[in-house]
Amino acid sequence: MKNDFEWHRCVRLFAKANEEGLRLDKHPTDPTAALVRSKQHPGTIYVVSAERCTCPAGGFCKHRALFAFEWPGMLLQVVDPATLPGVEPVEEITA
Repeated sequence: MKNDFEWHRCVRLFAKANEEGLRLDKHPTDPTAALVRSKQHPGTIYVVSAERCTCPAGGFCKHRALFAFEWPGMLLQVVDPATLPGVEPVEEITA
């Protein structure tokens, strides 16, 4: 029942993301990724995709759950992180 556990975990993380008011913005250069502003670290933007997120949580986080539920078919505005006042994008982490 590992899949059931993962599904329930994803739903809980998605609910938490919604409660916190997190939203996705289109990544300016990567059509397979989105940007999410951190609520815990104001001024920080994470890069999130189906495979990874640059937040410190690592693994499957609320940002990836938000991406999983909202990305398909979603029309997002293009946001360039450099144009947002007081925001420093977090560089993508490579293993």
